[in-house]
Amino acid sequence: GCITTGQVSIINQYYNMYSFTATITCYNGLPMAQYLPTQESGLMYVDTTVTPNKLVGAGTLTNLEADSNDTEVFTAIRQ
Repeated sequence: GCITTGQVSIINQYYNMYSFTATITCYNGLPMAQYLPTQESGLMYVDTTVTPNKLVGAGTLTNLEADSNDTEVFTAIRQ
């Protein structure tokens, strides 16, 4: 299972754009195969042109122990 903690902030109350930071920690039950914790930060918005609405965003993932960076683009639908 994974645990994600973080914060979402409104950039400007008149626009549908948000900034976020998150820390993601995953553990699959095996100490030798544990995933390294990562931090993510980026931007997202709510696409209200579709039903159900989608959360669309992009961010940079930083592996906290390996000091490597990746870029991620995501969408999420509330179900």
